[in-house]
Amino acid sequence: MGIGAALSHEAARRGLNVFLLARGAEQLRITAEEIRAEHGVEVRTLAADLADPSTAMTVAEAAHEIEIGFFVYNAAIAPAGRFVDVDLAPQLAGTVKLVFQPAEEGIGGMREMIAEGVMDGPKIDMALAFHNHPDMPAGSFGFVRGAALAAADRFDIVVHGKSGHAAFPHTTVDPIVAASLLVAQLQTVVSREVPPTMPVVVTVGCIQGGTTYNIIPDSCAIKGTVRTLHPQARDAAEAAIKRLSAGMREGLRVACEVDYRRGVPMLRNDDKVLDPTVAAVRHQFGDDAVEQGEASLGGEDFALMADLVPSFQLRVGSSQPGRDDKLHNSAYQPDERCIGYGVQALSRAALELLA
Repeated sequence: MGIGAALSHEAARRGLNVFLLARGAEQLRITAEEIRAEHGVEVRTLAADLADPSTAMTVAEAAHEIEIGFFVYNAAIAPAGRFVDVDLAPQLAGTVKLVFQPAEEGIGGMREMIAEGVMDGPKIDMALAFHNHPDMPAGSFGFVRGAALAAADRFDIVVHGKSGHAAFPHTTVDPIVAASLLVAQLQTVVSREVPPTMPVVVTVGCIQGGTTYNIIPDSCAIKGTVRTLHPQARDAAEAAIKRLSAGMREGLRVACEVDYRRGVPMLRNDDKVLDPTVAAVRHQFGDDAVEQGEASLGGEDFALMADLVPSFQLRVGSSQPGRDDKLHNSAYQPDERCIGYGVQALSRAALELLA
């Protein structure tokens, strides 16, 4: 049974009316007859191509006609995609609101959505999200209690010196030497500035200075990131980076221009959302499909929404057998079944949370 069919049967078992949307009319007829015969509820159907703009208008109109819209992708029943819209209003105390977030990777998609009113109309009281994990097999799920993902900040440091010929370094102020020492000093932020019980990562990902072999340049640029799981560590790391940069003037005669930008906050999973969601996923997939994991120093701008309402981000396994993929890698090949598993998990969680 496909994802959409399974969720439709679950909704019908609860006595809810069902609206099915798919490309294939015959499959719709079969599924609708099965639901009617087994559960005795009303089943409305629409055979249409989701790629057709008129279909999108029909779906939008249907969503406005009912108090709650519940849409689930189902690749098993219709190759082009299938959505299930379940009329839950009479039985559920709330509204499901789907949020399709753009520009997650460092461009501020969630920040812009919040600024444009995504938390309102209807008002969001709790939030669920999921993220694929290539370190877990498809069909498995994970969760972390409390702090799950790090606050992620960025810094740019321009080390200003005095250029000159490589043969006469004593007449220059070498920004590359100073920048190299600063990169090493920045590692003491982790080892000497923050309590060892508070995880911190300071990574310099880019250092650029000079254009050729025999010229000491005027400046050298450093780019990096700071990741923390505690507000105290975040404050301490920022202060230390600024202090160490300022101290380079006295020791090496360079001036450091620091641009430190706070990014997304730490993502904290709320037990009030986590516990019923994990229970629902275990009910759907079995107890062994869900395991508790450890916090990651990766960042996620879903944390901006989680700062406003109780939230939980579910980890969804996405690895293919025999592969050792990593996120943010050009060779990454996820098991695309994870998309359906993730939708099915959160859909089941929504049914339980609002029942």
